[in-house]
Amino acid sequence: PFWAMRLFLPTAVLADPGRTTCLNPVVENYVFNLEEAGDSASELNGWQTVQVTDMQRHTARWIYQHDYIGNVCWPGQQNSTAALMKLQCEYNRSSVWQVFEREDDPYSAPVPGSCSAKQATTRGLAYADTLGRLFAAQYAQPTAPRPVSGLAGCPRGSVLLASDSVQKNQRTTQSVYEGLCGRSPDVQEFPPPTVLVPAAPAPN
Repeated sequence: PFWAMRLFLPTAVLADPGRTTCLNPVVENYVFNLEEAGDSASELNGWQTVQVTDMQRHTARWIYQHDYIGNVCWPGQQNSTAALMKLQCEYNRSSVWQVFEREDDPYSAPVPGSCSAKQATTRGLAYADTLGRLFAAQYAQPTAPRPVSGLAGCPRGSVLLASDSVQKNQRTTQSVYEGLCGRSPDVQEFPPPTVLVPAAPAPN
């Protein structure tokens, strides 16, 4: 195998209470050596890390249910009944791995609204596709500044995909792959049990 694509999302708030952002401590401390990264190193046996990308696209997905703030939207937040949100949210939400049915937006009641909680927006999917195209330009094209041997065209075994099972992350992973490879992931090469992981990784 030549290259691994995994999406690392911020997982912890650092101890400094004055911080206004959430960062993965591994990213914050520039700990990219696999020997220093802990148990995850064993999962990448045979792979070489050439780039770590933390793609912050939280403005490009619909809001979570937020009971802890009394289900009050922030000032200026558009309801998903707005025409703009219809364009952003009314698409086939399913990924190549799982069917995602439309769910009513709890914040547009009593009308259904256009967005399901936590779904990726079309803008977010466009960001992910662009990221994949950037990876292709960097690593997979004949004129790439850092070409990875065997990656052009994404032959079987050249890319590793992993995502947790929520809609926005499945579709983000799919869109990055589509930008990199020019096609959707093939479920024969990427069957759901090998791609979809629990939110908290478990052994094996």
